[in-house]
Amino acid sequence: NNSIGHGCNWRSNNRSHSITEKYETCSPDSIHCPDHVCDQLERLDHRICPQDCAIE
Repeated sequence: NNSIGHGCNWRSNNRSHSITEKYETCSPDSIHCPDHVCDQLERLDHRICPQDCAIE
């Protein structure tokens, strides 16, 4: 089941400046993570969405 909060949704990378175009990410919430913004909640615990809060 890939609904929000259940398991993992695999998202392909659509960013052109990434290391590789084959990079994919797993997220329990495909709307907010990753959205390329480290929001207030994600700053409290980087495990919520490490993709958004990673330092490039």
